[in-house]
Amino acid sequence: MQQTLHSRYTHLRKRGLSAHAALRRARRLNKRIHTVEPFIGPPFPFDRNRGQVSADDQYRWIEHVSDLGWRSAGFADQILGLRHQGWYADSLYDEVYRGIVYRLPGGRFVPGYADPINHGCALLANWTAHDQKEAARSADRIAERFAERNRAHDEAWHCVRRAVEERRDARAAVIDAIGDLRELETCDSPRIRTTITTAFERAWSRYRKTCESLRDALDHSAPFHIKASEF
Repeated sequence: MQQTLHSRYTHLRKRGLSAHAALRRARRLNKRIHTVEPFIGPPFPFDRNRGQVSADDQYRWIEHVSDLGWRSAGFADQILGLRHQGWYADSLYDEVYRGIVYRLPGGRFVPGYADPINHGCALLANWTAHDQKEAARSADRIAERFAERNRAHDEAWHCVRRAVEERRDARAAVIDAIGDLRELETCDSPRIRTTITTAFERAWSRYRKTCESLRDALDHSAPFHIKASEF
């Protein structure tokens, strides 16, 4: 089933792509249901905020892995006989990153995790292993690490979204309160004047607090490059 533009964009952002790159890629994916050639993304480090990383810490996103002639050797939990079938990758426990192993034509194995949304797509390591079980253990660790990272991104994303919505509501309340302030020019009742002034002060105080909460949420989500303009 073809994914919506928003769902593809959100999923790509969770993988670490910038907002511009994720939107461009999501639009390209939505324009075509089938691909003639597999898309192979550039290698990228697991955590770009840690500075230099070794080659063993780099991975590559590949769409339609089978088009490369690589055959699936099975999921990591099947190969190793694990009790779980992947790792939850979001705070709602909907997406699961499941370790997978592909067999290269030369007989070596490459570990990674299968895309839970798009069949036949996977994030794979840019290194290989001779032993299938060794690759399966690596695949399970890769799936676990990226699932943890994705959960953290998901929590930060929802935190920023809530902060933006709260600030938007607070700003609307301030605008309404400013409109009420105009009545002070013609209002002679001290009680009404006090009520209007107090309502404005409360609305303004709430707006300032929501701005501070949004700044805190953006600071917390800085490693994931989440911006308030996305919401």
